[in-house]
Amino acid sequence: MTAVRETSNDAAGVPLRRAIATMPRLNANEDEARIVEIGIAEGEDFERDQLLFTIETTKAANEVLAPCAGRVERIRVAKDEMHAVGAPLCDVWLPADAPADMLDFTWTDAPSAAAEAKSDQAVQISAKARMRAAQLGVAIEAVPPEGGQVRVADVERYAAEAGAAPARAGAEAPALRTRYAATDALIVGGSGHARTVIDAMRGSGFAVIGALDAAIVPGTPVAGDIRVLGDESLLDTLYERGLRTAFVGVGGATSNAARRRLFERLVARGFHLPPLVAETAYLGARSTLGPATYLFPGANVGPDVQIGANCIVNQNAVVAHDSIVADHVHLAPNAVVAGACRIGEGATLGMCATLLYGAAIGANCLVHNNVAVTHDLPDGTVLTLADVKRPRARSASD
Repeated sequence: MTAVRETSNDAAGVPLRRAIATMPRLNANEDEARIVEIGIAEGEDFERDQLLFTIETTKAANEVLAPCAGRVERIRVAKDEMHAVGAPLCDVWLPADAPADMLDFTWTDAPSAAAEAKSDQAVQISAKARMRAAQLGVAIEAVPPEGGQVRVADVERYAAEAGAAPARAGAEAPALRTRYAATDALIVGGSGHARTVIDAMRGSGFAVIGALDAAIVPGTPVAGDIRVLGDESLLDTLYERGLRTAFVGVGGATSNAARRRLFERLVARGFHLPPLVAETAYLGARSTLGPATYLFPGANVGPDVQIGANCIVNQNAVVAHDSIVADHVHLAPNAVVAGACRIGEGATLGMCATLLYGAAIGANCLVHNNVAVTHDLPDGTVLTLADVKRPRARSASD
């Protein structure tokens, strides 16, 4: 929390100081998080350790608890909104004599101390911002921080304002071959998910000749010696030169729409999109995988399971016997699908989420991290930790 210089008194005459609670950094690699629950209301008093917010990253859900008793003045966010690290969440009044070393805020009515603390604070640069800077050929040290932090949006804004084409750090895109072999393959996408797909390909017999990604400078390394060739405008040329195998390297933490569009473009062009089973993944007897469905390391699929096309069974996810998973589904790391379950097209089951035996979720459902699904869900349902008893329809913006 960051305090401001206003003071007041509570009903008992105890001096209070106004503070602004801000979005914490819950994951070193993520610059924003989702508000999944608001446990307070404007004008309401709260006690120490009372729940203020539940905030979710792509990795986990986290509870923000009150460091001491106080009162809510204003709530600045709404449920299901995404907010950047450091963004204001709410205005609160806290006891003026609260020990600063016990609380996650800085009193700013001591200007010299606040200025000293600010000057000594190092600029925080997220891992994603560093990666994006490398992709755009931007010197990360040159990007002006916002609120003591450099995020992906800051890097992209700096690159756009610079106007000139980004430097390529001496790397040029590999020259296209005149003819490709049957074992050659292309990865479409150059993000961390693409690297995960490439890693899962070990032992598959395919040789990745390069990646396509419009957001990354051609010649940029994606994984080892595999570099970006250019954007998707090269698909026709590569196909005409005999390249027939491609892998979908686009993920999606909460939506499968982009991956689905890419899958459909590759199918329409005639590319072969084989499934993958990583060396440490397990596919049970009589179980089947559709095109472009990937079992990542540690994934475990039991017997007699049917998984459709373009699905991700992420690291350590489990799908038990006799379950049916439709096309374009994402089972996030450590998700568990019990036996005889049904998952509709385009659905996402978050990390450590569970689908109990025989349950069914409809098309385009989004089950948040750590949620246990104990009953059937209709199409388009969003289920969070906060509203497991109050599911709502998924909106077009989700």
